[in-house]
Amino acid sequence: MIKKVLRIGKVEDQDSFRRKDCANMSPEERVDAVLKMQHDFLRWDLKPRIERVGKFKRLDFKRVKND
Repeated sequence: MIKKVLRIGKVEDQDSFRRKDCANMSPEERVDAVLKMQHDFLRWDLKPRIERVGKFKRLDFKRVKND
């Protein structure tokens, strides 16, 4: 279970707060947090198939002799 903590501090301190929180998490808690963020922001459950955005192109280069 993720426990929410409210901290009052400066904007400059936010990164150190986040780093300390991540350092205190177990590996399982970190994975759960990433999966929760993916669910909340990417919403792969609504569109589970990733669309192809690129293509493969074969490039034929000349062989160059090394002297």
